Amino acid sequence: MRRLAEQHPKAFDQRSLVDDISTIKSSDLEITKEGNDIVISAAYRKEIPLFGNISLHIDFAASSTY
Repeated sequence: MRRLAEQHPKAFDQRSLVDDISTIKSSDLEITKEGNDIVISAAYRKEIPLFGNISLHIDFAASSTY
């Protein structure tokens, strides 16, 4: 399992450089195994400044099974 967790974030980092993904990092990924399936989950918050000390916070959570 450790090897799996080490390989996928490296692949994600390489792909995110090519695709110019900056919102989420490999450190935001959680990789688990459920039965025979590999589950990759991510949760992160996006902060959008509106004006003054007012900001909009959006929480994202997603997962995918392979």
